[in-house]
Amino acid sequence: MRYLERITNVAIIVAVVVFLAVVARNQLFPRKVVRPTLKTVPIGSTITLPGIHFSAQRNSLILGISTTCHFCQDSLPFYKRLVSELHGQMDIIAVLPQSQAEAEAFVKAGGLTGTQVISANLGKIGIYATPTLLLVDNKGKVKSAWVGELDSLRQQQIISALLPGGSSAVPQG
Repeated sequence: MRYLERITNVAIIVAVVVFLAVVARNQLFPRKVVRPTLKTVPIGSTITLPGIHFSAQRNSLILGISTTCHFCQDSLPFYKRLVSELHGQMDIIAVLPQSQAEAEAFVKAGGLTGTQVISANLGKIGIYATPTLLLVDNKGKVKSAWVGELDSLRQQQIISALLPGGSSAVPQG
């Protein structure tokens, strides 16, 4: 019986020492969590694109993508579906930082038929991460923005928001 009491006492002492060591370490050396800040296009800002005059009758969807972005490559099936479902209802413009020829080849290979392609500096239109989708009105004013690769639920929310009868008041993110 004495042997069992000794083992219990030692176990309690070890547990208390470990607990105090963890508490002391966290108090003396707190961890600093650095969260990256992701610049996003401010809703309500107005963008301009070289050679693009936004349609007076409808909204436009801007795809800020890059040939070197694997998330963009992975998202091509969604963009193809998006282009197909929105055909004729909204102008779709793919903006890439690569040369015009390289950008057009990437968009064509992705099956994004009927999409205007522009070679431009993405930062000049407020896109700092790819992929980024921007819904803009007929004056180039940003109404909604979606940044990053989108899961299937967010993809469906975007399609619902962009199709007639859907709510276009979708939060940024």
